[in-house]
Amino acid sequence: MNFEQPIERLTRLENKVRAFEDVFIDTGSEEQKSAWAEIKTGLDDIIRERKAPFIMRQIKLPIILIATPEIVSLPQNMGNLANVITTGDGGGLADISAALVKELDRRGLNVHVAIPEYRNLFEECAHITSRDYDLLKSEMDDSSSRIHLIQDGMFEGAKRVYNDVRDGLDKIDLRRANAFQRGIIHRLFPMLKKTHSKILVHCNDWMTGIIPAAAKSQEIKSLMTFHNIFTQFQWLKGLQKHGIHAESFWKHLYFRDHPDRFGDFHGNYEHNDVDFMTSGLYAADFINTVSPTFLKEIVEGYFLDHGIIPHRMRDVILARNSENCAVGILNAPEVTADPRADSMLVQKYWWDPKESEGLVGITEGKKANKRFLQEALGLEQDPSIPVFLWPSRIAKPQKGFELLLDLIPYLMAQFKMQIAVIANGDLSLIPGIEHWQRTFPGKVAYKGFDRKLSQIAKAGADFILMPSLYEPCGIPQVEAPRYGTFPIVRRTGGLADTVEQLSTNGLMGNGFVFQDFMPSGFWYAISKAMSFYNKQSEQFRLGVQKRIMKESFARFNIQETAKRYIDVYEQVFQRTNPGTKVV
Repeated sequence: MNFEQPIERLTRLENKVRAFEDVFIDTGSEEQKSAWAEIKTGLDDIIRERKAPFIMRQIKLPIILIATPEIVSLPQNMGNLANVITTGDGGGLADISAALVKELDRRGLNVHVAIPEYRNLFEECAHITSRDYDLLKSEMDDSSSRIHLIQDGMFEGAKRVYNDVRDGLDKIDLRRANAFQRGIIHRLFPMLKKTHSKILVHCNDWMTGIIPAAAKSQEIKSLMTFHNIFTQFQWLKGLQKHGIHAESFWKHLYFRDHPDRFGDFHGNYEHNDVDFMTSGLYAADFINTVSPTFLKEIVEGYFLDHGIIPHRMRDVILARNSENCAVGILNAPEVTADPRADSMLVQKYWWDPKESEGLVGITEGKKANKRFLQEALGLEQDPSIPVFLWPSRIAKPQKGFELLLDLIPYLMAQFKMQIAVIANGDLSLIPGIEHWQRTFPGKVAYKGFDRKLSQIAKAGADFILMPSLYEPCGIPQVEAPRYGTFPIVRRTGGLADTVEQLSTNGLMGNGFVFQDFMPSGFWYAISKAMSFYNKQSEQFRLGVQKRIMKESFARFNIQETAKRYIDVYEQVFQRTNPGTKVV
């Protein structure tokens, strides 16, 4: 199919839409005009989505290659295979990758995605057979597709993205990271350079940390986003053993020991560890993290007192910040995080109920979802009891789950409340919550992460708990207010950027905030939340819920996040190619 055919068809459709619009504006009733406005909005969205890829290829916009080890979903107009590519339940990186790719695609960028081919996960999550998958994949031409699946034996039979110990292989995460990066560096980059002179690879976290150094040697631009501060190390010899030939770009890597100690490439080969995350931050043309306050905390030395961030990593971030090559861009939820449209909810709702659309009011909608949640978790079924949801990973010390474990017996003695934990994570902490579940049946419940139940819980709960020691951004605290659920957070990183203390009169703020990372600080915030719940009338709470829902949709949206990334992409290109536009 040539480029002119689909564009001509879409142009004819656009002309017909405008012709019908003129008729309705001139002669239609108010009801017809209103109906047509809704139809036209839908048609405009479809036209934009279908037209964008062809226009992008025709005018040769720069490629924006999103390299991510995990993603929840892809835009449908990336091809039939896009409908089945998902790494499952996801998390911060998987969710923001999906939301960003969809919004960049909607805006007309020439956005490509590189992801490991977790075929087993794709088939399982999409509920399709291997034959179905082969059929869908056969329709994809890798040289012209915007989806680039990195194939390797390391990804075959995968049950999960991380910590997937199988076949007796150790360091499985590191092996997979090497396989993923090898495919991008040695196969994908040369292929894309045949058709495009301007490419920017947008890397994400340590699993892509070697890529910016290789990109620099191939005259490809790069952005390194760090969603967290984890890293891994490997000798140059290990990279070579795993097929990553670093002779041409080893000087752009960051080592545990300074390279001068060992001289040239061969001197470092067997004696020096490559720091994956720090290498990405060191070599990339630009870096960003996922909230302004998290970047500020790193620069101002907040983490030095907690022994969290390695000194070498902080030194590099400080240097990039001083070069005006670092920025904090706040994450945002997907557009589907909406109680009007969330297909996983038991009952959809809105602040302005519309019976014709199946939308009830906030109070009725939240009660219906709470009823399902309480029944599913074995909690006492009483809509008047406030439910506190733990929505994040169980991790020590980052997420502060141990603070909750310390407080549970005191909370149960002091307040009439329920605690629902729906999460995976640190296996050493799971027995603690299982103990309290047995001790307080019907009041405390634990269940491993389940995406559907987690979404229902965000709608059915009254409060969510995020007492993090540090938090680069976090998504639950910006999603929860959209559902009329109040976050309880510690003032750090992205939590500080997104949650403000609720005022006594309910006119300002969207949650409950504490400062000190200790049980007493967490207790203070929970007690403030209980006081708000018990002392204020249901009507008063409803008014506050309406306000925070409206404000969260206006303030935290993927459109604004994508705009910030587009500004960075263009800034990177324009430093060497003035006037370059990506959209």
